[in-house]
Amino acid sequence: AGDVSDHASEYETKLAQVYRYMMLYEYPIFGVPGNHDHPGSWHALYLGPTRWASVVGGKLLIIGVYTNPYFVSDNIITWDEIQFLEQALVNYSSVPYKIIVTHYPMFYCEPECTVVASYDDEEVLKPFAPGVNTPVSSYWSVNMTAFRYVLKLIEDYNVTVVVSGHIHRDQTIVYKSRRTNTTTYFITTTTAAQSAATYQGIRVFELDLESGEVKLMEVPGVGRRSIPISYLNFGVSVKILQSSNAYSVSITNMLPWLNLTV
Repeated sequence: AGDVSDHASEYETKLAQVYRYMMLYEYPIFGVPGNHDHPGSWHALYLGPTRWASVVGGKLLIIGVYTNPYFVSDNIITWDEIQFLEQALVNYSSVPYKIIVTHYPMFYCEPECTVVASYDDEEVLKPFAPGVNTPVSSYWSVNMTAFRYVLKLIEDYNVTVVVSGHIHRDQTIVYKSRRTNTTTYFITTTTAAQSAATYQGIRVFELDLESGEVKLMEVPGVGRRSIPISYLNFGVSVKILQSSNAYSVSITNMLPWLNLTV
């Protein structure tokens, strides 16, 4: 969900792509740029476009859109991005389950909460300000018109999950729409490398493509949150063997609660 690099350097961005090819993942890898990734430079060259839409297995639509208030003054998302999102939802409306990936979270509520509202609810969904009780994040509060428009799209097209990052901490907001009687999980994950408010980690959740059930991984010692990097450092062994013309990678999982199979 963004910030693949720290300083948007060519080395950092190229390294991310090297790992992607080196591990030869058997599943697709998707990502969007964050505020640390200058999308018009190395990110576009090595990691791909800033927005995209892809259907996986005929049952899952994943859409990536670019958000960044630092590059778009007083506006978290451009109208061009919103139009792309809407058109993708229209084009693939028959796909049963949908995920949106964006860097900046629409909601802020730590660590878990449930929000019952509709996109036009001005009592529950107020813009953020000091002393105001609202689940709307400060980033999207700068443009509540965009916030409500995107949230209406999420309600209308029954988006299952919205994945975000940026804030370097885990959050889960279960959004229940009064208007459409739909439920969307807004899942924000901590950072895997930079400084973190809690700890560095990698978040895992499951989406059942038969029932639509969203299941957050229960991690020993921390609950339904990210897997701490320290767990992986001591519980997962990665060995890389290299010769003059080839390499091999082996991964040994010593964590009984972590399933690394595809």
